[in-house]
Amino acid sequence: MSEPDLVETIIVGGSLAGLTTAIALAARERPVTVLERTRGRTQRGVAIGLGRTDLDAAVGTELSTRVIEHLGEDSLRQGPYPHPWWNVYTALRATAEELPDITLIDGAHVIEVGEDNESAWAITDDGRRFAARVLIGADGYRSVVRRHVAAHHPYANYAGYIVWLGQSDFPPEVNGKDYRVDFESGGPELLAPYPMVQGDGTIPRYGWAWFDTSHNDLLREIGAIDGDEVLHTPRTTAIPDEVYETMQRRARKWSEPWRSGLTKAFGDHDVIATPITEYVADTVATGDAIGGPLGEPAAALAGNDRDAVHVALRRYEAQRLQPMRRKVQGGMSFASMLG
Repeated sequence: MSEPDLVETIIVGGSLAGLTTAIALAARERPVTVLERTRGRTQRGVAIGLGRTDLDAAVGTELSTRVIEHLGEDSLRQGPYPHPWWNVYTALRATAEELPDITLIDGAHVIEVGEDNESAWAITDDGRRFAARVLIGADGYRSVVRRHVAAHHPYANYAGYIVWLGQSDFPPEVNGKDYRVDFESGGPELLAPYPMVQGDGTIPRYGWAWFDTSHNDLLREIGAIDGDEVLHTPRTTAIPDEVYETMQRRARKWSEPWRSGLTKAFGDHDVIATPITEYVADTVATGDAIGGPLGEPAAALAGNDRDAVHVALRRYEAQRLQPMRRKVQGGMSFASMLG
């Protein structure tokens, strides 16, 4: 294997976190290479918050404006509504593709990372080796980077419940702007519906998250969970038809306009059963906002000041990770409350 050219920064993972970090570094003129496992993402996810202030802080006003132009400026004039995940992803991806300091490499499935005195490096499943002065992990809950830097706790634990995720159309007679993010209790279960704003400012659809503790055994039977370790999100076809039929019947307990959308989605098998890990517990309902405190670590990295990077990361941990840990603790107890 030949030695690769040394680049400034590698980001493993090209989803929302990886793209936002890449844009934040490019805004500070630091070249970055993003290694994305897939070749052309398909539409996925449900919704995520995106505020102009947080985005400005992360990537700067100029590039924030570019992202918003791709997203649709009217969508940010509608206040607190979350955006469809896919809309945010495509806006970030389009912005990253425009920036000369960002190199996007799709189909780069990283299976190993490491470091020595000279560099950090990543190796893909087809034998390619990438080396950089800095390597950043943004590769999800089964993170290869996490396994290297936190070998004592390499995987995210199952939080004890799944969330059925879907999107539905508001009925023609319903004005989506009359609704806000909501929570509806149905016995031991919880439904969190939320209108989603489109790029033109309209709200024709809503996303929803149905918190459910009754299918833990199913996830283990189909291999999505092994013990307390989440292996993957199951494919729609891996879930038996009778499960969809049962959930369709159970969906009738929810109030309108949610009931009709959920019963149709389960009838069409147009839902995602997401095993919730301790790292996303309590944040899946409305989507966690991107940006914000990311700006300071990005600026420190761009300045090549090791001490400043350490200080910025500690401050980032205080501002971002510690509140997330508190959400995790709430989410872990949430499963017990539902059960």
